[in-house]
Amino acid sequence: MIRMIDIHRAHSGATGRVPVLNGVTLEFTARERIGVIGAGHTGKSTLIRLLAGIELPDRGMIERNARLSWPLGTSLGVHPHLTGAENVRLLSGIAGLDPDTAVAFCDHFAELGPYYHRAVQRYSPGMRAQLCFALSMVGRPDMYLADEIVSAGDQRFRDKCEALLQLRLREAGLFVVTKHTRTLERFCTRFYALVEGQLMACESASEASDLVEYALNGSLRRAS
Repeated sequence: MIRMIDIHRAHSGATGRVPVLNGVTLEFTARERIGVIGAGHTGKSTLIRLLAGIELPDRGMIERNARLSWPLGTSLGVHPHLTGAENVRLLSGIAGLDPDTAVAFCDHFAELGPYYHRAVQRYSPGMRAQLCFALSMVGRPDMYLADEIVSAGDQRFRDKCEALLQLRLREAGLFVVTKHTRTLERFCTRFYALVEGQLMACESASEASDLVEYALNGSLRRAS
């Protein structure tokens, strides 16, 4: 079971602290497929980083009685001056996984060839995304965290990534944040809209999307 209890989080802005999440409370099991849709810059990535333990809430508590993955779709923690293999060895060791197994898996899956042993700062954005997706697939967590469903490399590689994720989801859950209704429809069974720092439960992906759009249009009207 994972519990987020009265989570508050603000980020620093030009005018001071800007609230991002405002009293989020949510409980779910690690085998569920949770989808959160929201507009840009509304706290989706913050929500994932909090669940992963990369950020800490300003107030509130998160209980994690399950193994959660490193978030798909993020390169946080990847050091640009280390090689791909060195990053995998370092981060897998921190996560308590076998570094040798992790290095071998990522070498095979990421398909970086000789670049796997070169500094990440020399990678293209696509190559970095391929490395980070492979790194997220190391180990067998109870739930995968995803800041969008990763789109890395060419179509063949993207199909390969999705096939592996779908295979893993037979035995694990998913918590994904996204801007895209289609992502929720394809991957999720519980739906939430992130609006004004709050998670609002919805019956369907389309209802969640409509709620976000309604709130966004209302904000635009107020701004004008």
